[in-house]
Amino acid sequence: MLGQINEYSVQNRQILVWTPSTELLTTDPWLLVMLDGENVFYPQRSHFNKAWQVQDVIAQMDSTNFDPPIIVAIENGSNSRYSDYAPQDLLDVNPEVLGTFEGYLGIDRSYAPTGNKFQSFLQLELFNYLERKLSTTFIPKQTAILGASMGAIGSLVAAIKSPNRFEMAIAMSTGWPALGETGTRLLIEQLPKKTKYWFDQGDVGLDAEFLPLQKYADQLFVVNGLDVHTQVFKDANHDEISWAQRLPQALLWWQTKQK
Repeated sequence: MLGQINEYSVQNRQILVWTPSTELLTTDPWLLVMLDGENVFYPQRSHFNKAWQVQDVIAQMDSTNFDPPIIVAIENGSNSRYSDYAPQDLLDVNPEVLGTFEGYLGIDRSYAPTGNKFQSFLQLELFNYLERKLSTTFIPKQTAILGASMGAIGSLVAAIKSPNRFEMAIAMSTGWPALGETGTRLLIEQLPKKTKYWFDQGDVGLDAEFLPLQKYADQLFVVNGLDVHTQVFKDANHDEISWAQRLPQALLWWQTKQK
């Protein structure tokens, strides 16, 4: 499955955009926005020489029942990653959750709130740029945001902040411990009910540590009446290789729910 990757700079952020070949691009294109974009396409560009290599994942999928989406990978702000992906509004009014957040991530009370600024970038500057550059308008029903670990938290904040942009959030190996039990509950209570959600975890390494809070979150999804798929993948670790292996299932679930 052929496509093309182009790189742009938007508001001092590097954006990598994979566009399917013309014959596979639908009139109303699907859009997948991915956080931690430096790890999406190229191992040599990633932090630990591990990448999703999403272009290869998509190439192996059957296009007879799957419409390849445009994929937009937003590189993180490196030093500001934790604060960019954080639920700023929640932390600003909950000292307990803020303490958990800073303590778990080891940022020693140096948290500087940039989450709302990043979410504004997602909602306004990014979409304005993409729609102008690609000469299209993206439909919320066919637009998803995906993040893993702390990026999963960022994707959920985007679902809360931009329900008019994203009607699907894919949260892999969600870093619930950064919020603790209280923060997990408060964040889930804010999730829009019309949005669809994919959650998953592995059971090896850091993912195994996340599982207890994921199980707690699973109970809250039911209590809050959310449309959720949640799954534990056996022998899956906390890295881009494991996430890429289960990405096809998440993408097919997304399109099946939204077609």
